Amino acid sequence: MIGQELEPRSINNLPVGSNFLIGGYGFARGNILLDPALPVNGVDSNIHTLVAGYVRSIKFFGMSSKIDVILPFATGDYEGAIEEELNITRRTGFGDLRLRFSFNFVGSGAMDVSQFQNYSPDVVSGVSIQVIAPTGNYDSDFLINPGSNRWVVKPQWGIAKNYEKWSVEGYVGLWIFGENDDYLKGNSLKQEPLLTIKVMP
Repeated sequence: MIGQELEPRSINNLPVGSNFLIGGYGFARGNILLDPALPVNGVDSNIHTLVAGYVRSIKFFGMSSKIDVILPFATGDYEGAIEEELNITRRTGFGDLRLRFSFNFVGSGAMDVSQFQNYSPDVVSGVSIQVIAPTGNYDSDFLINPGSNRWVVKPQWGIAKNYEKWSVEGYVGLWIFGENDDYLKGNSLKQEPLLTIKVMP
């Protein structure tokens, strides 16, 4: 699911000192895995995900910045072929904890609430770095797990052009995967970096 993630308006400015608690639910169905590197073919999945998070807006070098923490909890039913043998399984548990720092360096100066009321964004651009820690539920006896048992780092650059009530956004990111050295009963799993490009109206 990593390569399919969409976060509209993630580059938006916020008043400095703002705090947000986030709660969400997502449902995905189809050829989807919690970890895209797994060697499973013909997957038919039904995945329910609950997400809890916290966002804090801060000032960094005079510009708008954010720190956010996200913790997912997922349950999924999976049907797929492993070495041409059909398998059906269910997995439930916490996913890996996500920490991210975002810094807007164009068109997004740090503002308090009173200044933000008169703020009309035009072009906004910024960078972020996200770290996914191997904290989720993981058992090396199973091929599919809510957690991935590896570190993941994602640097990203984004730009948004605002038109009154509309916004067009583009993002370029790179997923850099650490090694899972306890993959399926003591094996090792490595994955090449994954480049992502997203454009959203």
